[in-house]
Amino acid sequence: MRSGERNTPRSAATPRTACPSGPSSASTNVGRRTIVKALASAEPPERKKIYRETAALNGLHGHIDAMIEADPKVSTATIWQRLADEHGTTVAYYTLRTYVISRRAAQKTPGTS
Repeated sequence: MRSGERNTPRSAATPRTACPSGPSSASTNVGRRTIVKALASAEPPERKKIYRETAALNGLHGHIDAMIEADPKVSTATIWQRLADEHGTTVAYYTLRTYVISRRAAQKTPGTS
């Protein structure tokens, strides 16, 4: 037996009573308002969309777009190298690649390959 436990067994005639407003926040480590919101709706609320401009490419969007328009088949590595040589920037390759992919997808029109 652990210390602090009582030796009296819980009889079947003594039912456990639940809190009338639902589970207590102390037993679930969740706030009361969160529990009330969860009980009010079966579906969770929509997540908030966070729209951010990439800070790493500040001021370079125009240069990158111009390179893509001048030569649509230019590789991301070539754009990255030209940015480093001509503008002295050190942009992460993955960040640049993500931006170039999004720009090319936006420029594509349906029905063309």
